[in-house]
Amino acid sequence: MARVTLRELNKTFADVTAVRSLSLDIDDGEFVTLLGPSGCGKSTTLACIAGLEDPTGGDILFDDKVVNDLSPRNRDIAMVFQDYALYPHMTVYENMAFGLSLRKMPKAEADAAVRRVSEFLGLAKLLDRKPGQLSGGQRQRVALGRAIVRNPAVFLMDEPLSNLDAALRVSTRSEIKQLQQDLGTTTIFVTHDQEEAMVLSDRIAIMHGGVLQQFDAPKVIYNEPINLFVATFIGSPKMNIMTGAVQQTGNGRVILPAGDAIAVPVPDSLPTPASGTLTAGVRPEHVRLSRDGEGLAKGAITLVEPVGAVTYVDVSLGTSHLKTSTDPALDFQPGETVSVDFTPGRTLYFDPESGERVTA
Repeated sequence: MARVTLRELNKTFADVTAVRSLSLDIDDGEFVTLLGPSGCGKSTTLACIAGLEDPTGGDILFDDKVVNDLSPRNRDIAMVFQDYALYPHMTVYENMAFGLSLRKMPKAEADAAVRRVSEFLGLAKLLDRKPGQLSGGQRQRVALGRAIVRNPAVFLMDEPLSNLDAALRVSTRSEIKQLQQDLGTTTIFVTHDQEEAMVLSDRIAIMHGGVLQQFDAPKVIYNEPINLFVATFIGSPKMNIMTGAVQQTGNGRVILPAGDAIAVPVPDSLPTPASGTLTAGVRPEHVRLSRDGEGLAKGAITLVEPVGAVTYVDVSLGTSHLKTSTDPALDFQPGETVSVDFTPGRTLYFDPESGERVTA
């Protein structure tokens, strides 16, 4: 397997910089996801690693060897794209075995590998069909199988689950993670789906505007986002955001958003930006609703969304609207007045001008 290193990677198209000074160290056998909104540079980065695009600057290394000038076929990679790129005249079996035949793998060994992977991906009964006889989801699984069966040094996957239905998407991502753990293959995965990234990854590289924002374990990124972009991009439903002037009250320092009916506590040890304002971020699961009248403020429930294990409840407080995650057994109803409080120690603070997280 391979360790992948990016050193100050840059990629420019005409006057547009798609990737800017990107440096990453991806360990041997690690599963890393490049995550971000459309146009953030994640797919361009993957294409540079694959050799499909030439970097404008910087280096790409596999196990300390610069591979900038190597063709894709000489990098020992296997790539799965968002589209299928299958050979229409070949059967599923032939598509999956094609790369192995180019490597001159013995037929018996290749056959065993194809059949093993086809079982993993639910393709065993489809091996004699051609791509035109398959659904979109089935064709994507064939493309996945064609990459997996080669057992390369590096897997490169660009939105490989995007065409699968919800149930198959969940099961296939579990199979990908399990197979990757079994094989120990270094995997770089591109997606805009944060749930996929959180479930699959050892570490996540969050990109925005071609620039790396944060590179860390999913739990760290979720609980300790480095800036406001990361904080609001990760998490579903999104983090609640409240911005206002920092003021001293009889009960301590608070953020007072203009026109809002809530004062957000600020730790005494937390520095205040020069602007005198702070942004507070609270995830829905850390907003607590009660009917006992005690809390930071009172608000009116405007929307209730039952989604099974939890119920999302929207609460209006002046000009702010908080999204909360509640126990369905509490049975909150639209129009009900409730008390709002926050889980102690789980509010995050940011400089509203720079977007950087502020810590004590």
